[in-house]
Amino acid sequence: MRSYKLFSAMGARHASVTPLFLLAVVLFAALSSVSAHAQTIYESNGELGDWTVSSGALAIDTTALTMTSGAVVNNGIDIDGVAVFRFANLSVGSGVVVSVTGSRPLSVTATGDMTWASNVVVAPGTLGGGTGGAGGTGAN
Repeated sequence: MRSYKLFSAMGARHASVTPLFLLAVVLFAALSSVSAHAQTIYESNGELGDWTVSSGALAIDTTALTMTSGAVVNNGIDIDGVAVFRFANLSVGSGVVVSVTGSRPLSVTATGDMTWASNVVVAPGTLGGGTGGAGGTGAN
C-alpha cells in the first residue's frame, strides 16, 4: 500500500498517511455533517430570542414561515421543507388561541425553556401530512 508524507507548515515534522486512512477521515467528515444537518429541525440556536404570548391569538403560517401575535411577527426558516422557528425561550399561555396553516410541517424549538399551555388547531391533512386513514368498523 502506498504511503504519503504530510509536512507541517514549519516542515520539521511529518507523518505517513495511507490512502485508506485518508478515505476514512473523509467519510467520517461527510457522515458527521449529514447527521448534524438532519437534526437541525429539532435544535435551536435561539435566533428568535425570548417570546411570551399570554393572551389573544397566535397564527402560525408554515408556507409564509411566520408566527404572528398582534403586531409581533417572528420569521422562521425552511430546513429541508420544514418550517422551523428557533427561540431562546418561548411561553404560550393557556388563554391563547393557536391556529396553524400552511403547506410545510412545523418545528418549534427553544434552547432554554418552552411552556406551551394552549391547544393547537390544525386542519387534518395539512402541514405536509396525509389525509389519514379510513376509520374502523367498530365492534358490536
